[in-house]
Amino acid sequence: MTDWIDFAVYAIFLFALYFAQPTAQQRLIVPLLADRNAEWVAGHADMVRRIAGSRWRLWVSYALGTASLALLGGYQLGLWHLPPAAKGSPPAKWMILWELSMAALMASMLIGGLIGAWRHVQITRLVPLAPRRQATLELRTLDSAVPRWLQLAVYALAILNLAAWTGAGIFGWHSSPIFWARVGIMFMLSGFFFWGTRAVVARRANVMDRILGPANRTWEIRMTFATQILPPLIGALRLYEEVTATQLLDLSRLMQLALAIFLSFWLLSMCRLPVDLDDGQEGRTSGLMPARG
Repeated sequence: MTDWIDFAVYAIFLFALYFAQPTAQQRLIVPLLADRNAEWVAGHADMVRRIAGSRWRLWVSYALGTASLALLGGYQLGLWHLPPAAKGSPPAKWMILWELSMAALMASMLIGGLIGAWRHVQITRLVPLAPRRQATLELRTLDSAVPRWLQLAVYALAILNLAAWTGAGIFGWHSSPIFWARVGIMFMLSGFFFWGTRAVVARRANVMDRILGPANRTWEIRMTFATQILPPLIGALRLYEEVTATQLLDLSRLMQLALAIFLSFWLLSMCRLPVDLDDGQEGRTSGLMPARG
């Protein structure tokens, strides 16, 4: 596999992380203020426009994204290199590209978290919390977002994967010394992703549900449910290696690429969710935010 594939995947991921996602979040500023106190927003139009018009967070994100892409592209083009290791062979190029991308992700989480915390404190002090109505939540089920046949197919694959790993262990059809650790990981991941999907279905409504409407819950359930296909896919490849004592693919590299592709799709699809204000809130914020597309 050429390193240019790795570079392209990670470049798209960094674009989604530092450019697409922050730009999409900018449109949520006024709805977030209105969700906290729509009457305050209607009575402080000039202040709301100044808050919504502030772009320094976008420029910080764009600058970090440009620097991250420059580092990634410079390494891919051979413009800079890591110093030689004292012992052993240097790491593969695709591994360095992965590490650079994950370092950029960590930087985004750290800096973005600090900015978000500061912004939350600022808004909490500036905008008083209005009394809220306690609406009765409608019953939500997985069937409302994912067809039943697809659920059964994914669960059947998950059970078949766990049964195959267990059977290989019982009959001794494995070759690596960490086989049983891998069995434990398979059970742990399958259980965690199953629980995660159920937790998303059952969670209480939050501010993003009020701003983005039913599309947010549906999107979140589908994205979380999709993670349950990962253990059977990875498990099938790993089990083949265990049984045949051969390496079919470089699974570490493949899994890293798959994770980056999934995160990119997650970030970009989130950007496409429409703002879904109710009539009262939309009236109070008229003229303070772009019209819905």
